[in-house]
Amino acid sequence: MHAVNRVTQPSCPPDIHTVSLSDDDWHLIAELRAIEPLRKAALRKLAVLTPRERDVVRLVVAGRLNKAIGTQLEISPKTVEKHRGRMMQKLQVKSLPGLMRLWFQAYPEELLSKDADA
Repeated sequence: MHAVNRVTQPSCPPDIHTVSLSDDDWHLIAELRAIEPLRKAALRKLAVLTPRERDVVRLVVAGRLNKAIGTQLEISPKTVEKHRGRMMQKLQVKSLPGLMRLWFQAYPEELLSKDADA
């Protein structure tokens, strides 16, 4: 059985805004607070990308090949390669795993998303 702690907003009647949190909930809150600085730093880095580069990186991280990305975005695979090269330089990442690490630091919720490849 997990221990439960109660958090109550002081300005509200006790039974209206009382939330029960288990130890697991508190651990999750602590983890989210710990990764927030990483998330903000990753979002700042990704902010330098153009909208098209963001489209490309989203599809690259989803595992799409250049040809499929080009088809979906209605651009040539060669143009996809150019966008990939520029965004890797702008983001100062040297590999696909580095790009994915940066993306998921910024958008950790996409690790759980069923539609991450959209």
